[in-house]
Amino acid sequence: MGLLSNRVDRDSLKPGDHIYSWRSVYIYAHHGIYVGDNKVIHFTRRGQELRIGTVLDVLLVSSRSSRTHVPCSTCNPQDEDHGVVSSCLNCFLDGGILYRFEYAVNPTLFLAKARGGTCTLAISDPDDVVVHRANYLYTNGFGCYNVFNNNCEDFAIYCKTGLLVLDQRTMGQSGQAVSIIGGPLAAVLSTPLRLVTNNVYGMAVTAVGVYCASRVAADIGMRSDVLKVSVEDLTRRLATCTLQVVEPSLPAVAPPGIFSGVTDSNDLAILNQFRDGLENPELLNWTTSDDPCGPPSWPHIVCSGNKVSQIQVQILNLKGTLPKNLNQLPMLSNLGLQKNQFSGMLPSFSGLSELRYAYLGHNNFDTIPSDFFNGLVKLEVLALDYNPLNATTGWLLPSELQNSIQLTNLTLMSCNLVGPLPKFLGNMSSLSSGDGMTGPIDAVSTLGSLNSKIPENIGNLTLLKDLNLNDNDLVGLIPDSLASMDLFSLDLNNNQFMGPIPKFKAANVTYESNPFCQSIPGVPCAPEVMALLKFLDAINYPSKFASAWSGNNPCDGPWLALTCDVNRKVSTVTLPESNLTGTLSPSIANLDSLTQIYFDLTS
Repeated sequence: MGLLSNRVDRDSLKPGDHIYSWRSVYIYAHHGIYVGDNKVIHFTRRGQELRIGTVLDVLLVSSRSSRTHVPCSTCNPQDEDHGVVSSCLNCFLDGGILYRFEYAVNPTLFLAKARGGTCTLAISDPDDVVVHRANYLYTNGFGCYNVFNNNCEDFAIYCKTGLLVLDQRTMGQSGQAVSIIGGPLAAVLSTPLRLVTNNVYGMAVTAVGVYCASRVAADIGMRSDVLKVSVEDLTRRLATCTLQVVEPSLPAVAPPGIFSGVTDSNDLAILNQFRDGLENPELLNWTTSDDPCGPPSWPHIVCSGNKVSQIQVQILNLKGTLPKNLNQLPMLSNLGLQKNQFSGMLPSFSGLSELRYAYLGHNNFDTIPSDFFNGLVKLEVLALDYNPLNATTGWLLPSELQNSIQLTNLTLMSCNLVGPLPKFLGNMSSLSSGDGMTGPIDAVSTLGSLNSKIPENIGNLTLLKDLNLNDNDLVGLIPDSLASMDLFSLDLNNNQFMGPIPKFKAANVTYESNPFCQSIPGVPCAPEVMALLKFLDAINYPSKFASAWSGNNPCDGPWLALTCDVNRKVSTVTLPESNLTGTLSPSIANLDSLTQIYFDLTS
């Protein structure tokens, strides 16, 4: 990121980038999300920002576009009534210069950017999540356009962060809108200082200070009145009017009791224990006030009435342990602890019946209690990635998870999950935010041994759109039900999938670094290979054989325990003392040259 400019070349763009282009002598900028293939998804007021300028043209006559346009042959007519459109990069830029909006910037650099709408202190989510949100909103809409609290920049920032301002009557996420209001506000607030000083330079310095303070306070990365909302939940709320993004003439109703104390004494005690368990509690900036719900509320705390409903302390570099009685916050619905240095045992979440979002990844938690998942009946998002949980023994997904019937996103990368994928995952078509499972399951498990297959009934998740199973040591044949799923993206890279590569129905699929028998989708394996792989499937893919039986000729390469005759046909299979479990597959009869088979099998 440059101090003076965020200008970038087209060749440097990658899917998930938040881009913008200044319009009409830098009066305002139009924002969007680059999704690849020269396409940008962006939010307009019924297309007014595509080629002819934004709704600000109505207010700023000088901002009207003076350019003439030749109809684009690659962009479809933009007739959507919800305002989220897709266009080629040329049409999005409208002849302007390409800039990239920056995230997680240094506060000093943030203030050095005198103009808002170019960067933020907030952290971006992964690029694939950003693209998923943009595509989903392209299909389902983003509510009504509003210059000050639901504009193109608000749309792009939501796609990048998943954060929404709780009270839609206040300023949205847009840095541009803050700049428009912050400048005049600074001038007004500095005027009374004429009673103290008539020095024009002193007044100017004060005005600049007020302006800078307003920008920092309103930045989405600093605000406490924000909520992490999944895109599926957002569109459902818009459809049911439980979240309203409306035109100024139709004011939205703020969620009741967001900041209304006095805080419940039990909740206060738990927050104090939370602070006392930290090595660096000063990073919370929690005051000595006995009313976290305020007003004013403690930083990183959101309340519903006098009960704590959110704790948002992500990316603060906090060190310490969590209180064991965290599950006694009865109204806790959103817990953001990710990317800190929390350690020790995770407290049980048993009984947190209001909990919907739990972001616990990228910490040092070393133990997960057996009753952790009990009673999480409203859980929609759970992230436990990159925690050394139960490092010696590993842990299994408990059956209680299937009672979380609203579960949408489950991310469990590198957290010592072991054993086979539970079959109930394939039956969880009702695990959704209302309409079925539509969010990504990022890396369902990281297994300690090559013994886990994809459940055949995974195809029951008929509304699943993104499935990421990269680098999970999954093994075996690709189920036909998975190949037939109508997914937007499917990542099977870096596993031990075997057999033929099916012709996938998914729009975007990758399957590198797997020992398939062929390199071309739809080309079958040799009959002997398929017979042996089905035999291996029936005995649950013992790891030393699953890693060695690869290729399309069992008489070539490292096919352990096989002997071939002079005709290069398998004649003997020798698997004694291999601790095998399972059944003897009838496919073994298809090895027409097989004369002997030796193994110990425990059914």
